Amino acid sequence: MAAVTAAVVGGAMVVAGTVKAIQGGKDKKKAKNKQKAAEQGLKDAQNALKAVDTSNPFEDAKNAYEGLDNKMAGLDNKMSGLDNVYDDAENKFADMENKFKGQKNAMEGMENAFEDLTVNTQQAEFEAQQNAQNQANIMSSMAGAAGGSGIAALAQSMANAGAMQAQKASASIGAQESANQAKAAGAEQDIQSKIASEQSRLDTQERQTDMDIQKTQMSAEDAMQSARLGEESRLQMAEATEASKLQMAEAQEASNLQMAEAQGEMEVQQLKGDGQLQAAGLEMQKQNSLMQSSMSQAQMAAAEKQAGDEKMWGGIGDAISGVGKIFSDRRLKENIVKIKYSDSGIPIYHFNYIGEEQTWSGAMAQDLLELGKEKAVGNKNGYYTVDYNLIDINMKKVTPSPLKQLGKTPQEQMKKQKSMTEAGLDIIGGATKRKNWEELQLDIKEIEPPSMKRRKLLDKVLREKDRKGWDAGSQTNLPKGYADCGFELIKIYKKDMKKALKNEDEKAKGVVKTQLAKLKSAVDVVREAIAEFYEDQFDTETLLSKGVSQQQISFATQMYCQNPDLKVVYAVEADVLAGMSDYYGNIVEEESMYCIVYDFYDNPVMINVFDGNKDMFIRNNLKAMEYINFLNETFQQAQEANAGKEAVKIDLGRIDYFINTLFGFNDGTASKEQDELILMFCHDSEVLRDGSTFRRHLYEHPNIDNLNYGGFDWDKLEFGLPLGPGDKGHWADNIDRFDKLLLVDAIVNVDHEFFNMKLLRTLVKEYYTYKIENAWWKGMGYPEGKIEVMRLKIKALTKDRFKKEKAEAAKNGMLKFVFDGEVYPTGMTKAKVKKQEDDRAKAAEKANPQPNVKETK
Repeated sequence: MAAVTAAVVGGAMVVAGTVKAIQGGKDKKKAKNKQKAAEQGLKDAQNALKAVDTSNPFEDAKNAYEGLDNKMAGLDNKMSGLDNVYDDAENKFADMENKFKGQKNAMEGMENAFEDLTVNTQQAEFEAQQNAQNQANIMSSMAGAAGGSGIAALAQSMANAGAMQAQKASASIGAQESANQAKAAGAEQDIQSKIASEQSRLDTQERQTDMDIQKTQMSAEDAMQSARLGEESRLQMAEATEASKLQMAEAQEASNLQMAEAQGEMEVQQLKGDGQLQAAGLEMQKQNSLMQSSMSQAQMAAAEKQAGDEKMWGGIGDAISGVGKIFSDRRLKENIVKIKYSDSGIPIYHFNYIGEEQTWSGAMAQDLLELGKEKAVGNKNGYYTVDYNLIDINMKKVTPSPLKQLGKTPQEQMKKQKSMTEAGLDIIGGATKRKNWEELQLDIKEIEPPSMKRRKLLDKVLREKDRKGWDAGSQTNLPKGYADCGFELIKIYKKDMKKALKNEDEKAKGVVKTQLAKLKSAVDVVREAIAEFYEDQFDTETLLSKGVSQQQISFATQMYCQNPDLKVVYAVEADVLAGMSDYYGNIVEEESMYCIVYDFYDNPVMINVFDGNKDMFIRNNLKAMEYINFLNETFQQAQEANAGKEAVKIDLGRIDYFINTLFGFNDGTASKEQDELILMFCHDSEVLRDGSTFRRHLYEHPNIDNLNYGGFDWDKLEFGLPLGPGDKGHWADNIDRFDKLLLVDAIVNVDHEFFNMKLLRTLVKEYYTYKIENAWWKGMGYPEGKIEVMRLKIKALTKDRFKKEKAEAAKNGMLKFVFDGEVYPTGMTKAKVKKQEDDRAKAAEKANPQPNVKETK
């Protein structure tokens, strides 16, 4: 740094750098002219768009069918009192006789043929004789051989054999007797059985005949009764049917007449509503055309800003909201009713001009003067006027819908009272919201380090001092640092010139003249840079984006304001050889001029004199108009879809394409212009002109923990913050108010050490995508906040969706499934899948059993 001094002998600055700086300044001025031309077109289109009545024209439609009389009520029953013509019918089967009664049993008195059976003794007698003969033969042949001692034994043996033979004969006779008895008993039983069976058959036949007779008698009575009733009913039904037809015809005709009248009334209301919708649609198309026309004019580089039409008192009835200066003096109005406040705190009234019936909505000039908004107030013929282009409200007609013009009803009065109450609540809520936002601004500043606060305060003092001279139209002067450095250089050039004159060295004279010319060019470029800085900072209609680096604004303030502490130096060859670099990391250039300024942390840094306005980009109103046009087109398409018979799905692909084209991708292909658009849409409330920005959205987010744009996850952000109250292992365990301020600042502040353009691009793209989706939602007739409530619960909804898709995949026997582009296991294994398939097969077989069909040959 010591080598960089104001007394450097080196000549002038590089010509190429000077030319480039001059051209850059001209290009920026040209761009500003284009944007200013587009600015007015943007205001006109947005203000006119707000005036379009998109309310529901059918809101107060009456049900023309309500209260219709039932023409069928009270009809007489023509069937009552009918006589039964079959009452005296006689049953011809009543005295039928049972011809089977008293039949005799033909089996009764049968005799038992086996009762007197006798026993046959011939066989027994023959066997006894044969046995006696056998014993005699044995004794004769055995007498001699047995001797005296064996005779007794032999006799005994023969006696025993005889006894046995006698018993055998007796048994044979007994067996015959038993058989005879069995046959006799069996025959007796058979006779009794046949007698009983025959008797039972006769009894059954007699009872069955009695039942048949009784059934025949009853059937005859039933047939007689049916015939009697049928004949009489047929005659009476014919008479009643004819009477009913006549009565129904009369009731139907009366009903048709009444329905036709009601249908006519409904069609009238439908035509009125359709007419209003069509008018609103045409107005929307007209305003879109106006915005497109404004864009085309801006793109053709119109040099002048479109002047607002100044409205005279006689032409106030033709006033269009937001265009020109309009009489808005309280002294010219009556029936003044305050309804709410604008986002900037301006009261909004309903009123009519004295002597006129037309009701208007707008501001009071006296309020603007009290609020310090003098620039929006003018004077015409002794009365105040208001330039609505300079405030955030529009003057517009208050026109009731065609249906409401039919006349006041108690329902309309109740609704009006409810609307007034809601307006009052909005006013109270709006005041609280503004107060909270103002207090939040103080909290945001509190997180700044002391050195940053001190530097910003010094810069503010420098700008305020120069603003007074700029407002007064004073000539732009170079700060003292440039003059001091320039005088030192001129002294050197004088010495060189004297030497060249003394030596009559024409070449040396030419070098000195060239150096003086370069110095003059450099001074002119710096003057232009200072003028550009003043215009950006002091112009009430400045186009400078609020997304510009505050550190860069601080550098420019120190470089281009009348800063007594500014030092301006030249770089020499030694500085280049030493590798000295400026604040942006560029190696210093020999013979180039640099300013010594301080950053937000009291560190001295070098900035090239041409880089004071570096990256000071202006709002791109053309792109803002493109976005608003797309928003309006989406809303209009939703209205058209809502008017159809079937709902139409939103074209998400079309929205994604538009957003990606507008803001770029995070793959390194985004242009510098797209980066500037990200910062512009993040910081500038002028984009939508409703006071909203993405930055404010983050600060006011009711539950920042649930912020989930683009899969955004606080836990993955490493800001190096220490653990705070409620934190256990990570700074994001408990995101308190202080954490929230630090986090939002890191996300949206381009000067923050952890600022990441890719992250901000992701968040801004999704935020403004949701704006378009909400426009569709609103156009379809649903409350805009419904989607926002769902998004606040997005983490819980995502978990539920994950569980549902996981369960569905497991149910289908999948081992893995895809969820939001990632692959996850279902918890199923091959064994579980096999068991699942077997269970399903068994269940299917049980539910649909196959028939057991035997094969036939």
